[in-house]
Amino acid sequence: MNYEAILADSGYQGIQHLYKQAFTPLKQTKKYPLVQEAKDYNALLSKTRVRVEHIFAKFKAFKMFSTTYRKSLARFELRVKLVFGWIG
Repeated sequence: MNYEAILADSGYQGIQHLYKQAFTPLKQTKKYPLVQEAKDYNALLSKTRVRVEHIFAKFKAFKMFSTTYRKSLARFELRVKLVFGWIG
């Protein structure tokens, strides 16, 4: 798979080892607190990810996508495009 960038939350801390284009929030420790540049980076990442998370939430509002899809697989792509057109 070819991705331009992967924006992940802190649950995916090891993803940089698999994908070099992955971005996750930086964490602070007692010994190394975050500098202002790192805080700005985390804020920008969060602002970008929240838009994606809101789209996921709207998409999951359609129950046919949040459970096992049991209808014709040939029409699945058409229905996905239709839902994204509505929530766009």
